[in-house]
Amino acid sequence: MLRLAGKGESYSRAYVPEAPLNSTRRASMLMPGRLGAAFLLCALAAWSCGPPPTRRALPNPFPLVTGAIPVPANGVSFSWEFGDGLRGQELDRSEVVTGGIGVGLEGRVSLSINVYDETQDNGENGSILRAKALLANPFGPRSAVGIHVATAWADRISGTVQDDKLRSYDLAVPVEFLLSPLGNSNEISAFAAPRVVIENYDDRVNPGESMNVVIPGAVGGVHFRYGILHLFGEMSLMYVPENQFMGQNFAGNLEVIPSLGVSVHIGRAYRWGGASGETQDGPAKQP
Repeated sequence: MLRLAGKGESYSRAYVPEAPLNSTRRASMLMPGRLGAAFLLCALAAWSCGPPPTRRALPNPFPLVTGAIPVPANGVSFSWEFGDGLRGQELDRSEVVTGGIGVGLEGRVSLSINVYDETQDNGENGSILRAKALLANPFGPRSAVGIHVATAWADRISGTVQDDKLRSYDLAVPVEFLLSPLGNSNEISAFAAPRVVIENYDDRVNPGESMNVVIPGAVGGVHFRYGILHLFGEMSLMYVPENQFMGQNFAGNLEVIPSLGVSVHIGRAYRWGGASGETQDGPAKQP
């Protein structure tokens, strides 16, 4: 501390400058900055050494048609499906698992939203929107004709090696026949339908490799109902057109595509023969 002396006074204390920082103190002050720089370098090293971008083809599912009648006919349903699909511009076979929720109204229409995922490691996933409408009972109360429409979509971006978008559209017109007696709460029916799937595969890294194909064919299956439980087994026979990808030809052949499904509904089931006096649990009682 420096104090100026008054007149006739001497300095009581000499000015002593502050001692310079020693090496230990200086190092402790610089330590946070060095730690931050080291952390940043480690983060950059981890990022640069991470897995490289890879291309994984997107799968196109073939969702269950579930016959001509809406499932659920009334109320809500929860479903699980397992079946085959086609993957990427190579049109390779792929296995997909699907789960979803659906709603039905007045035994005439149903709508469901589903998500699907490949069963293989590092498989890709997507979404499905599906609708069904009952059109008529052309061959009596044990028959039904409906229309099934569905669309599926998936996207994947991986660095500069992949920027793909899949959109597919599925149309079928099933005819279904009840094989068990009218009015039973446990039922079995069979159906068949022409089917066509339109797939648009947009490759935005290599636009020349984008694919647009029409896959025609047919589907048939059986539908078991045990109370609120529905079981489905289906088989589609589809002609997959040839496609050229990266200078190689793929597909150009018939494919058999199997599918299985289970659904649980909450609400009233479809009433076969309801228009002719039948109920879900048996013939209508006469007064």
